[in-house]
Amino acid sequence: MDNLSQGITIVVGVAISLAIVAIGIISLFLNYRNKRLQAIQETEKMQAAFNQQLLQSQLEMQEHTSNMISAEIHDNVGQI
Repeated sequence: MDNLSQGITIVVGVAISLAIVAIGIISLFLNYRNKRLQAIQETEKMQAAFNQQLLQSQLEMQEHTSNMISAEIHDNVGQI
């Protein structure tokens, strides 16, 4: 082999190596982005579930309070 073909072989090898490294970096970035999006979605899902449970608890407390007030009014009217 002459020097020119050895030089071309080295350049091609370096180019292929750089392409493999670039593909690896892009793959890592895409994987990180997907994991981050999944974490955000999971957080939003948990927040929605918490808000739903909080709303349900508030409604139950209102219903309980209304029932207590109704019973108190009924008992007091019955005594009068």
